Amino acid sequence: MNVRIAEPPIGGTIDHILSVLPSLIPSAQRVARICAERPEDVVEMSGADLAAAAETSPPTVSRTCQALGFQGFQHLRMLLVRDLGAAARASRSREAGTAGWLQGIADGAGEILRTSLASVDTAAFESAADAIVAAPRVLLVGTGASGPAAQGIALKLTINGRPCEAPADGVSQQLTARVLRPGDVCVVVSSSGANMVTLAAAAAAREAGATVVGVTSFSLRAGQVRRHPPGRRSTVPELGSGRRGCGARAVPPALGAPARRDGPHGRRRRHRARPLGDPRRARGAGRRVDRRRRRR
Repeated sequence: MNVRIAEPPIGGTIDHILSVLPSLIPSAQRVARICAERPEDVVEMSGADLAAAAETSPPTVSRTCQALGFQGFQHLRMLLVRDLGAAARASRSREAGTAGWLQGIADGAGEILRTSLASVDTAAFESAADAIVAAPRVLLVGTGASGPAAQGIALKLTINGRPCEAPADGVSQQLTARVLRPGDVCVVVSSSGANMVTLAAAAAAREAGATVVGVTSFSLRAGQVRRHPPGRRSTVPELGSGRRGCGARAVPPALGAPARRDGPHGRRRRHRARPLGDPRRARGAGRRVDRRRRRR
């Protein structure tokens, strides 16, 4: 099997690390977090030094680098050196005073756009674009802080001749997703990739047979999901740099959707994502009450 080696653009290594960080195990997250927060220190470290700083073992450092898509720690360190050198040259070339400050703001915005490509799977992006173009019906879903982003995407699609639907509230999104058909597309926008209201709409679209396209700030493995209640912070910390990657993944119904859960408790977890008023929720709750009574 061919393993994809990460080669982020200049200045994009930290963004790539941040986009993959939530999918790592806790010990690997500690290693990745140090690389993202302290790149100036990491370039001076050995693998053993980084392991000691992360309170883990040198083999874990090696496995973390490979999980991030790099060939190893030396490959990661080389990319960090490259990015730090480019940032230093850019800062020296700016003028002093207000003009330099404004130029720095413009350069920073351009860097965010350029380096965000580091976490985008171009094949998945093309697949998502083809599905949206060919779909009889396109639904945009996004709640909370991701709601304006979803509305913005819907506006751009409409302006460019691709009619779509973008209900503003979560209930309307779920109800609309439930009546989609095979061939339709549901574009799910979630910065955290873990909002339960948004995931419920995605689950409804998948159950209806539609193709689900996820747009999130983090790169997740197929079938993986991070979930937290709406209105509460995600368990994944925001790093000091404040930068994230962005990605898109097209998920055909046969391959699952953002709300899919594997394992012995998958059915119970999928049940929680069903919308309020679904009769299956009531039946499931009744079965749990009956089981408790039998235990007594």
